[in-house]
Amino acid sequence: MRKTCKATFSLLLLFWLLSALAPDAFPITRAYDENHPAQASNLYSIEWQIGEPDLSNLTFALSEIYDIFETQKYYIWVEWWPYWSIWEEPVYEHLNNFEAQTTEELVTDQIDECEDDHPFTTVFYYGHMGISNTTELEYPWWNYGFHEQAELDDEEPPIIWDTDIYYAPMVDNHHFVFLWVCNNGNVGGATSPLYGMPRCWTRQSLSPDGYGDPLISGDPDSSGYCFISFEGMSPGLGESMEVFQGKEGYNNYRMWLVFFYAYMPGAQESVRSALFDASYFIGYDDGWLDDENRLRIGYNYTWPGWIGDPENEPEVIQVQAITLVSCESMATFITTCRTLKIIGFEE
Repeated sequence: MRKTCKATFSLLLLFWLLSALAPDAFPITRAYDENHPAQASNLYSIEWQIGEPDLSNLTFALSEIYDIFETQKYYIWVEWWPYWSIWEEPVYEHLNNFEAQTTEELVTDQIDECEDDHPFTTVFYYGHMGISNTTELEYPWWNYGFHEQAELDDEEPPIIWDTDIYYAPMVDNHHFVFLWVCNNGNVGGATSPLYGMPRCWTRQSLSPDGYGDPLISGDPDSSGYCFISFEGMSPGLGESMEVFQGKEGYNNYRMWLVFFYAYMPGAQESVRSALFDASYFIGYDDGWLDDENRLRIGYNYTWPGWIGDPENEPEVIQVQAITLVSCESMATFITTCRTLKIIGFEE
């Protein structure tokens, strides 16, 4: 699916916000608990149409994120008279980096296995989108997807659709899903007709109150689920965020992504706190809410063109800023908002 010149680019966040007194978005990982259930995390990516420097930045980011999950431990206090001991066990017992291996069979098999054996699962995917008007509704109430693995300049590979995810067995334990891909955050989704990655991954009607600032729009839902993706275009990980940090030059999206995961599962922060701290750490003084934060406000992104297509030259994609609105229902959200949503509603 080719990218259009006119597109919105802002990060769509559909997730729960825990209270300030209970800020942990991921399961607590440092506790003495002999009954601690093992969690799961799967990282997916493709190579198709991902050139340099994005590909090397992707490899680095996936490796770092994997290591962050791997270091999460829980501890068991064991008493064997006259001895005592503390055992260390991994929190994310099921942990995979499926770099350049993404297929529908792999993804759906992993969903099945994680749903059977793990009460809490996270997913990250990096690649390219699919979009189809099979719902017979007006845009943007369409079906969305992401591509399977293929070599850099191969023919377009198959697409894993939101409906494929929904019909994978028992999808309700995938509590945190982050799809770094264009347009998969355009809509929250519905079941009649069936469409929308957020609905299909979580089986929830998630609040579109992304950042969840109660001073702006009230509390978001408390579903215990989180979906993050892009409305409109997503940038490459090697793209600059125009924030200078040291002699290496401008920080890029790879750095932000790694810091986000370092703060959330790594430091046990809430999604909201991790968004703020990752943005602050790479150089935005006001964190996520900084007026220069490109993930929040959008910008003019130079799309390099499709690799292997001599007729598709680089072009500047006009990107819009976010809109802050307040709505009372999902229907209002869908018809009035086309950029980052900071909106609250109750079921």
